[in-house]
Amino acid sequence: MTLEPRQKQLLAVLGGLLVLLLWTQRGHWVPRGDKPVGVRPARGGVQDGTLVTEVVGLDISLLEAPSEEFELGRDPFRYGVVPQAAPKPAPPVIRPPKPTPPPVVQPSGPVPPSVSGFKYLGSFGREDNRIAVLVSGEDIFNLREGEAFKESFLIREIGYESVAIGFVDFPDATPVRLPAGG
Repeated sequence: MTLEPRQKQLLAVLGGLLVLLLWTQRGHWVPRGDKPVGVRPARGGVQDGTLVTEVVGLDISLLEAPSEEFELGRDPFRYGVVPQAAPKPAPPVIRPPKPTPPPVVQPSGPVPPSVSGFKYLGSFGREDNRIAVLVSGEDIFNLREGEAFKESFLIREIGYESVAIGFVDFPDATPVRLPAGG
């Protein structure tokens, strides 16, 4: 049987690897003198022509199950009990101060009459000549800006959604606005 050149090269490489393997393992598996096969020398090796072997005592505590304590650190191959974080304290309760009602100021002079009995229903007509519709009980009033009604009230301004009612006897008083429908 003849070998091709490629096969010869592969056999030469395999032979070289085998020699290299035997060379690196020569102290471990090849007996020399009184050295037993498969026994590695202790740290000191051979001293004074005798083989020094170290006898290590068995530590029973190493055979026990590990404790449930978790060491801090980053070891992705270690599993353990995840420590429970201490509960966060509740945030302090901040209560806003109780609002105090504004002091009631009694007017010192005469007071304009109340418009609480009126309801503004809406308005109609042209923009330059609007007519407001007001209701008081069973009375219905159709009024233009500037007209007086019920002897004490005056229409100051007619808007789209509200009407401003002034007072005949109190021309400097701020007009009261009534919303539509209410």
